[in-house]
Amino acid sequence: MGIWDPDELHRECVGLVGAGVLTWGQLGVGTLSDVDICEPPEPFEVSLQEAIQMIWVKLGQLEQAPACIPPCGHQPAARVFQCATCRLVDCQFPVDCPVQDVWVHEDEAITLHCDVPFAVPPELQVTWMFAKDIRTQDLALFEELQRGIGEPPSLTVQDPTLGTIACRLGAASETLARNVGGKRGG
Repeated sequence: MGIWDPDELHRECVGLVGAGVLTWGQLGVGTLSDVDICEPPEPFEVSLQEAIQMIWVKLGQLEQAPACIPPCGHQPAARVFQCATCRLVDCQFPVDCPVQDVWVHEDEAITLHCDVPFAVPPELQVTWMFAKDIRTQDLALFEELQRGIGEPPSLTVQDPTLGTIACRLGAASETLARNVGGKRGG
């Protein structure tokens, strides 16, 4: 016989049972009919159609992904599967949000918020960084100030000096967004 051939196995099975060489007890089947045990598997087209129907049912139960919200950030909840290319597609926004200048007076405390226009997980790591006396988005020039997990993603600075403060939502390797703000004296 060699290669597994369902049609050949079916003929052999029916022949052995019909000739009395094998009994249902020897097959360990009990009282099943020869159609139940010796029927070849469903044709591939039938199995494929059943699988496709099951997939469509499961797809119909999925919630629609939220829309991408500009202007920035990696938004995993808005990721969609593109059937035409058979791949996942993310929002096409930069991770870095636009720079926002903040004016403060000497001897003034300021609370900065690391806000983005889309929902973020509550246990997300927030890292605050500072680059003294320069307005930049070059992360190599920043020193880490504080790191924490959870909300609210804010930082209170007493008597701020000139420079740029940045916050990063997420770990360095999995950044969702970066907000950068230049502090200026007034």
